[in-house]
Amino acid sequence: MPFTSFPPEIHSKIVEFVGENDDARHVCAISLVSKYFYEIACPRLYRAVFVAGRDRVGVLARTLLAKPNIAQHIHHLFLSDTGRGGPLVGVEDIPDVAFELPRTQQARIERRQRLQAWLATREEHLLAFKRMVHDILSIVAPQLHTLTILQYAPCEPHLNILRDAFEVPFPQLRELTLRGSYPDFGRSDAWPVLERLHMAAADSAVCEPMASLTAISNHPHLTHIRITQARMFDPSFLKLIFGLGGIEQFPLREPPPPCLPPSLRRFIVQPDEGEPKLPLQDQTQMMQKLTDIAHAVDMFCLVAPESNPPYPSERATNEWRDRMAGGEGCWTW
Repeated sequence: MPFTSFPPEIHSKIVEFVGENDDARHVCAISLVSKYFYEIACPRLYRAVFVAGRDRVGVLARTLLAKPNIAQHIHHLFLSDTGRGGPLVGVEDIPDVAFELPRTQQARIERRQRLQAWLATREEHLLAFKRMVHDILSIVAPQLHTLTILQYAPCEPHLNILRDAFEVPFPQLRELTLRGSYPDFGRSDAWPVLERLHMAAADSAVCEPMASLTAISNHPHLTHIRITQARMFDPSFLKLIFGLGGIEQFPLREPPPPCLPPSLRRFIVQPDEGEPKLPLQDQTQMMQKLTDIAHAVDMFCLVAPESNPPYPSERATNEWRDRMAGGEGCWTW
């Protein structure tokens, strides 16, 4: 019996089996056979979408704008402004003129003009990328179960891709990982069933994960929270962790410690390496105190600091793929 003569239900089961027991390349190959097989393979092909790099994010945005029906199949989405394991290139490269030392007034004027042109082009590209990310989210939000958004390029607040990204509701979103400047978590109704929140590294010192925790302290369904690259000597962080350990007397005034959601079952923290200006002995003692609390409090898990760049792209990719394969991903400690 020819393969093409099987009913659609059999073809769908075969594609499902191939997708679960092999990588996406074979499902993609099946989708290229004909329009019929594309329709059969489409739900499996777009179920988990990994897009790293601005160019590829742009391709996904244009695809969804042209074919919004594809969005109904996307349940898991990974978006990053950085390609796999590589540094930012192109518009983020600082031009050579920035390192020049002109000797004449005219040369200085030309240098300033060239730098202004580069900054204008950079802002144009970053704004376009932000719009593409928001276009994608506005289309796929109703169906998403998990979402990872990673921003590695430093930028001004109005260029931050996470800013205003959650104005649309995510009614089915259960897991969220963010890297960059954390958005306002005040609208917990944007993700009413969110269970797991990972606040990965923030490049800016003004981004306070503890402030975000305060905003979501009453979320009814959060069971897992992870903070990667938490500032070890942040007063709010220490008050929160010491409070978990029953240590009430701690010589810190403001701000008050945030409250954790009552539904929380696991709180994973990977602190940074500490302040370079502080004595190594102080940092070692603080890590020992945190370790003691982790041993005494079942809910609290402490992950050792890393010297690598904060939550690098390669690590984020590996953890996402492990999660998609049924593993714990970033929830391993």
